[in-house]
Amino acid sequence: MLNIITGRTGSGKTRFIRSLACEIAQVQSEKAIIIVPEQFSFETEKGMLQLLGNEKINNVEILSFSRIAERLLSQYGKIDKKIADDGVRAVLMSRAIETLEDKLTVFNRYKRFPQLLNDILGFHREMKKCGVTNESLEEFSTKVKKASFASKLTELSLIFTCYDALLSQSFTDSNIHLDLLYDLLSEVGYFKGKTVFLDAFSGFSGQEYKIIEQILRQADDVYVTFCCDTSKNNGRYELFYNADVEIRKLKGIANKLSVKIAPEKVLHSKKEFKKDELNFLEENIFSSGNKIYNEDASAIIIIPCRTKTEECQVVASEIKRIVRTENLRYRDIAVIVRNEESYRKDLASAFRKYDIDCFHDNRQPIDTQPLVVFVKCLLDILVKGFETETVLRFLKTQLYGFTVEEIALLEDYCLMWKVRPSSWKNKWTENPRGFGEELDLQAQETLDKINGLRERIVGPVLSLKNKIKNTDGETVSRELFAFLRNAQIDENLKVFTTFLKDNGETDLAIEQGRIWKLLTEIFDGLYFSLGKSTISIERYSELFTILIASKDIGVIPNGIDEVIVGSADRIRASAPKVVFLMGVNTGVFPGESSSGVLFNDIERCELIKNGLPIISNLEYNSVSESFIAYHAATLATDKLYFTYPALGSDSSSLTPSEMVSEVVKMFPKCNIRTENAKIDRVESRNSAFSVMAGETVNGSVLGETLKQYFNENNGENELSKLQKAEKREFNITDKDLATEFFGKNMYISASRVEKFYKCPFSYFCEYGLKAVPRKEAEVDAALSGTLVHHVLEIFLSRNPKSELNVLTEKGIRIQISKIIDDYIAENMGGYENKAPSFIRTVSLLKETAYKVVKQLVSEFSQCKFTPADFELKINNDGKIPPYEIELQNGGTVRIVGSIDRVDTYETKDNTFVRVIDYKTGGKEFKLGEVFSGLNMQMLIYLFAIWQNGGEYYKNVTPAGILYFQAKNPRVTSNKITRDSDTTESKTASMQELRMHGMVLNNIDVVTAMENSCEGLFIPVSLDKNGTLKGNIISLDSLCALKDRVNKSIRNMADELQNGHISAFPVDGGCKWCNYKDICKREESDPVKELKVPSFDDAISMLRSDEDGKKLD
Repeated sequence: MLNIITGRTGSGKTRFIRSLACEIAQVQSEKAIIIVPEQFSFETEKGMLQLLGNEKINNVEILSFSRIAERLLSQYGKIDKKIADDGVRAVLMSRAIETLEDKLTVFNRYKRFPQLLNDILGFHREMKKCGVTNESLEEFSTKVKKASFASKLTELSLIFTCYDALLSQSFTDSNIHLDLLYDLLSEVGYFKGKTVFLDAFSGFSGQEYKIIEQILRQADDVYVTFCCDTSKNNGRYELFYNADVEIRKLKGIANKLSVKIAPEKVLHSKKEFKKDELNFLEENIFSSGNKIYNEDASAIIIIPCRTKTEECQVVASEIKRIVRTENLRYRDIAVIVRNEESYRKDLASAFRKYDIDCFHDNRQPIDTQPLVVFVKCLLDILVKGFETETVLRFLKTQLYGFTVEEIALLEDYCLMWKVRPSSWKNKWTENPRGFGEELDLQAQETLDKINGLRERIVGPVLSLKNKIKNTDGETVSRELFAFLRNAQIDENLKVFTTFLKDNGETDLAIEQGRIWKLLTEIFDGLYFSLGKSTISIERYSELFTILIASKDIGVIPNGIDEVIVGSADRIRASAPKVVFLMGVNTGVFPGESSSGVLFNDIERCELIKNGLPIISNLEYNSVSESFIAYHAATLATDKLYFTYPALGSDSSSLTPSEMVSEVVKMFPKCNIRTENAKIDRVESRNSAFSVMAGETVNGSVLGETLKQYFNENNGENELSKLQKAEKREFNITDKDLATEFFGKNMYISASRVEKFYKCPFSYFCEYGLKAVPRKEAEVDAALSGTLVHHVLEIFLSRNPKSELNVLTEKGIRIQISKIIDDYIAENMGGYENKAPSFIRTVSLLKETAYKVVKQLVSEFSQCKFTPADFELKINNDGKIPPYEIELQNGGTVRIVGSIDRVDTYETKDNTFVRVIDYKTGGKEFKLGEVFSGLNMQMLIYLFAIWQNGGEYYKNVTPAGILYFQAKNPRVTSNKITRDSDTTESKTASMQELRMHGMVLNNIDVVTAMENSCEGLFIPVSLDKNGTLKGNIISLDSLCALKDRVNKSIRNMADELQNGHISAFPVDGGCKWCNYKDICKREESDPVKELKVPSFDDAISMLRSDEDGKKLD
């Protein structure tokens, strides 16, 4: 007898079915069978166990249609081949399309794309379930008038016929198992004498109806539940229309079989809603009655949010609040979205912030799992070669046995030298320290280690490639799996699993074992589906990707008190008290109905009208989406929330769905929250800290109150973080530790002093933490400067000053070209394998060097100063000892460095010394900046020679510091071109190349530097009255300047040894800083604004220092 049980949500249909099954199980063993959808098996088993206990539970079988088929077909030997899963089906469908490629015009491009293959497989599955044959498609293609529609049907018929043939060679398709089961049930009578219950189905496929037909023939009683309200007119597109259609089909089958149909049992008992408004919503939502509930409806809350991120934060804070204030547990709450994947990351982040435990009732793709990424990268390397990015991603899975340090070493080298795929196969010879560096013993050892790492990758991979070249699918699968075994990937995966467990990532640790099992299944699938067919590595890689796209993993709940999160169409929440419906936007929840990808709605309707019993997607899905939304909205017993964002991820405007509009009309007194108060987000210590951090900037009462809370509740750590964030005071509070870290006796370069005054935190990162940015081996500004420096040094050392004027232009160019070529050969590996852009850059550098040398020759023609030293070292082993400053704590600062060039001019009583620095940039010397701790490097060098160079240079008198413009002049006049040889052009070029800096106020010294005193080469000239003008400084002012520099050095040392390393940069200093992503400064944060006095004002200030010293 057929018994149909109907009722709306919460009417007790499942309770009724289980109660009857219990009665039978109590008195008769193995006489009750409950059939449910696969995803409800666990929930049903748990419910029946609670009712029957351990002793009687075995008297009831709880099955799905697919489990019945697998059990009986295996038991009676009807399955003699492997069952093809979704991944194998996708591979075989791709192969079928590939086989017919020449005959296809519509579907020929589908073979490489998993989603498109899924669309075709979906229609094939639909055909099988509805009992439509391949021949039916071919036959129908001759009846349609539209050529494109006919082509689709013809090609699909060909594809499906080929697919079925490929499948039958090694596999059996679970899509036909129900057909086989139908035939088997005619023989074995499995359901005879039993009572069968079908529960929680929204509808049945054609295949499932055939099984129900056999059940009706054999079983004593059959009970089927449907969620619907037969007391209402369920016309087309009404909420329960699909259920009415299913009931009519079921009765039709019973009548055909002459099976008695009991009077329909309608359950009218109500779900135990705690609030009347929720009961009213269940009765009227998605109905055409337009009823209005005029009473208080505070149990229905609507919360509009600005973005999805804000929506997740609001939901998390509200969950925390109601658990705290309404005596609820997390397990009483369900969060339902239409597509759980789209909310996964934002929800996970929000729940972490609010310390909420949750369970995501959904399956997750495996394509981002480390093991899968490893194999995918391996296949990419085999197909495309050793692309550096792919190799590094391959290693960073940490499954190949490389340490983090080894990976970093290899990555630094690859990125520095921009290693090409072809270079991986050859021994690397470039210096791991970069261009222009000496390849000493230590560097060679590092290079040897890097080559060893390279060989550990390249050797095994190339060996694998040789084994699988031009072979069959079985061999490729077998050799790939052997590679994983030989590389001990399975053992390394166990180590990774242990690491995850030790770090509290239990769920991820459990997943790794399941991923290894899935991977072996994937290789098995490819092994059997490809067989002895010859296949290229590229095609194998495509099929592997297709298989991966079909695989996912479910998650097992691991806590007893968790918020359940899931998609509306598969969530298994059991009577939650509170439900949050999230993302309730137009076209999202409920979703938009669609006819599918392969056929539009008109084409589907035409198929149905002509006798093909497939589902009419647009009509069916429209009703189905409304039913899914209805089911989700009627789960809550106590409180129901609707939330939605106003902006999409691309900042596009979003609107609330028709479900929200209907609820607002139905419940004029529902709770609509138009503002989300910040105080409502204070529901956990983490969220309170987040709110405090945001409000502190505004100086609000809430921010100050939260500060007080943390101050009174062991919040020193949080408040310290906030203070540091506010002031960027990354200070080392332990002064002894700071002194030990930076050194009581400091030994530093002159450039470090300026680095400190530009930003103490940047100094700490670079020289304290030694967080040096990764270098790339390219001719950048720094290396260009090094090359020009080298040219000037070698050129002047080979050509005495007295011989410069006799050199020809051609001779100068030849010398420069050879100097640069030799340097590149010795320090950069020559021109071999260098990019065209490198060659062009070197050519421009040669031209720049030529113009700089020409300027130098012109200058020396008027100059009595002579180059005395190049790259003069100031250090313990150099010609000049370090510049030393004593500190108050008994320590010292010893400053070292290297001077590009030192020129001397000797008189009877003195050796005048000027320090020359080659500058390829455009920065000018400003004396006033020295007062702020900047621009001191050249002065320190000069003072070092003045203080410590008497023995080496004899009777040293400082003559000045000068910056030589070692760059190609850029003449900007509209009438002058860069390559012009006019007198005007030459004069403009000389002006741009003129040295800037500062010279001793001494007429003899000035004329020794430039006998014409016109200011063509130095920043000093003689006016009409015979007075020196420009950047001149007296010896006394130099003494005062030396005192200021010494004071700045002492102050830097004191600040560092006291741990003061705040992120307080000079204005504009963050623009090119390598560490701005660490300190996270905002544009509105305070900076050190420099007040730079003019040269003359600076000199006046130094004179005041002199006068003050005299008074002392």
